[in-house]
Amino acid sequence: MYNLINRGLDLHGTFSLYRDGKLNDFDLHNLSDEDVATIRSMCKPYKEVPELKLSRQLSKCGNFGFGGGMGVRTFYINCRRQGFDVTEEQCAELREAWFNLYPEMQDYINPIKDGVLPASVFEGTSRQDEEDNDNDLEAMEEAADSIDGGSDDMIQLYQADTVFGQHRARATFASANNFPFQAGASTVSKLALWYVYLDGLLNGYKIVDYIHDELIVECDE
Repeated sequence: MYNLINRGLDLHGTFSLYRDGKLNDFDLHNLSDEDVATIRSMCKPYKEVPELKLSRQLSKCGNFGFGGGMGVRTFYINCRRQGFDVTEEQCAELREAWFNLYPEMQDYINPIKDGVLPASVFEGTSRQDEEDNDNDLEAMEEAADSIDGGSDDMIQLYQADTVFGQHRARATFASANNFPFQAGASTVSKLALWYVYLDGLLNGYKIVDYIHDELIVECDE
């Protein structure tokens, strides 16, 4: 994943290509500039062709869900909520493909344990507790574990750290896995805004807005 990001590739499109078996001839650990350009070109239809856009969106769900420690059952429910017509078996295959593409993530999704709490503490805090008019989804939710890896009585807690030294204790499994990259990305964004603000003072422009990952500036001219 580190290599793909640093080469400027679209992770969602690249995962779709990998799932479709279109990257078998590439050494993803040692991509040449020509390989990167080819993969970028191959990713483009996944943002434009309706059928392929759905595949990319499903890959996007996998990239964010599995990176946060999401298990097959919860991923399946999440996909169904978003309107994807997938089976639990297909979700399991997608998760396996994701770990085959990013084997280093097996080490990442391994937070340090930090005690337990009664499951009742988390009642009403999960999206799975919301009312749903879809009887099929409601039945699935009743069958699913409230938190992957948890039990009916006690929930295992974990701790996590970012590369900036931020620490979170007594978090759920998913929260502990999400914290390092979510808090880290937030910190990087704030630093970027600060440096752009200082540069704007010197070079005659100002920050107008910052939406998701798009920084908008306004020049004096």
